[in-house]
Amino acid sequence: MAHGASIKGSLASQYTITAVATSTPETAKASAKAHGLPEDKGYSSPEDIANDSDVDMVVVSVKPPLHKHGLQEAQEIAGLARKQGVRNFVGLQSRRSPTFVKLMNFPEKSRYINDPTSGVSMISIPVVHTLDVILHVLSRKFSSSVARTATTYPTMRFISPNGSLSPLEPKRHADNVAVAGLLTPGDAVLNFQYLITAPATPAMFQCIISGEKGALKMERKSFAVQAKPPNLSLSKESENDSGAKGYRWE
Repeated sequence: MAHGASIKGSLASQYTITAVATSTPETAKASAKAHGLPEDKGYSSPEDIANDSDVDMVVVSVKPPLHKHGLQEAQEIAGLARKQGVRNFVGLQSRRSPTFVKLMNFPEKSRYINDPTSGVSMISIPVVHTLDVILHVLSRKFSSSVARTATTYPTMRFISPNGSLSPLEPKRHADNVAVAGLLTPGDAVLNFQYLITAPATPAMFQCIISGEKGALKMERKSFAVQAKPPNLSLSKESENDSGAKGYRWE
């Protein structure tokens, strides 16, 4: 369960994992055990977990390789939802981050990851999440753009649950992404870069939206904005001891 850590961590006061379901009885029991649940709380059919009186909400998590991809498949899902009268929406979780929701109210608004066939990579997860929510809060889309990718570090290691490091192995995906483009409506320019850094450079996210009357800055010591909302600050005019005027972040 990719997001189990969040449920047991920052969301523990709101949600509790009371049951799990997989595709076979064997994996259902193993999953229940992994989450500290009795074996009878591991189900192998959607009907069984839905009928459990201790379950108030069922979250269906689908591995990225099994996701629908592309506009046509997304339209097929939306069409089926409308036909069945099912409420649905398309949106990545960053859009509901308190920081980005607040921005919308401003005026003028493991080895699995190293497998190219898994659908899980730096581009498909953190890059897409970050670009999506930035364009969302700006209410803009690209009218033209250019993008480049590179693999800066050709090898990588994995950290096991016990903290030990795996041997070095070849990296099979890009770790540096640069995008530049014009946004519409209007003619604002977006410069975006997402990269994996060396240990000497701490991981961090920073986004600055500059306007004629001020600027907004989002910042956090984490790449995963979809999991850890960044802090928001506003540039304000200030005056130093000598009377010189300037701007500072608050």
